Amino acid sequence: VHVARTWNPAHKIDLAGIYANKEQFAEDGWTFDYVFDTPRQTRECLQMVARAVVGVEVEQGGKICLVLDRANDAPAMSFSQYNIRRNTLALEYAFPDEQTADGVRGTYIDVNSWKPVPVTVAFDDSPQNNVSTIGTEGITNREQLRHMLWNRIRGSKYRRRGISFGTEMDGGTLLYGDTLLVSHDLPSWGQAAEVIAWDAVARTMTLSETMEFTADATHSIAIRDRVGLAAGPFEATDGGTDDAGRSLVIVGAGDLPDILTGGDAKRTIVQFGPNDAYAMRLKLILVDPQDE
Repeated sequence: VHVARTWNPAHKIDLAGIYANKEQFAEDGWTFDYVFDTPRQTRECLQMVARAVVGVEVEQGGKICLVLDRANDAPAMSFSQYNIRRNTLALEYAFPDEQTADGVRGTYIDVNSWKPVPVTVAFDDSPQNNVSTIGTEGITNREQLRHMLWNRIRGSKYRRRGISFGTEMDGGTLLYGDTLLVSHDLPSWGQAAEVIAWDAVARTMTLSETMEFTADATHSIAIRDRVGLAAGPFEATDGGTDDAGRSLVIVGAGDLPDILTGGDAKRTIVQFGPNDAYAMRLKLILVDPQDE
């Protein structure tokens, strides 16, 4: 906030969002202690501060924001073939090569000696033939540095798939770093359907598609509410079929959003699958408007 205020008034800074992390940072002992003694762009300085807490600085909604790379149990929106434009889902894989880092190194300043202490992290099976060094300015806590380095090396190993798809105005409400819950039949990410009928007493949905239950597995169902958020998941059990042969799914305990079956609003969309395989969890890094 101090750095951002050098060129922005307070109402241009996401103060509430930034200060929401204050207690967690204090509990973890995470700080940023640094003297900017050479000329730098203010945005570069903010990126250095954000990097020290495993985040990025972005401007969205007209405000300077701090977005942390952390797990989010509450997806911002759910997507399936019902709100993904046809033939737009694309997957791109980045395969490891000889340039791929098999370890990450950084330094922190020991507060007792005020000397830099190097730290390297790598997986147990790594030969550490290609260890990359990253900027870790402002860190004076070994565990803070290790968290930052492990985030980087895990991302290098496990985040090697980029997914893109087209949608309509749903995309205009999303923010950088949001968690998305995506179901699609092309890469076999769960199953999706519309709710044709709803028995609130028996908590039974009649669905537009046939749901495939896996033997000896617990099944989950997530429900897209009227503003696109994913509610649940809830336990789902097989209710058989109705007279027309459509799948019946019984929804387990929990508070449900409004279930819409047509009329003056779009039908409720559900995502279904065994255990946690009812959808793929993605982290949003770009929204690209195609037109006005």
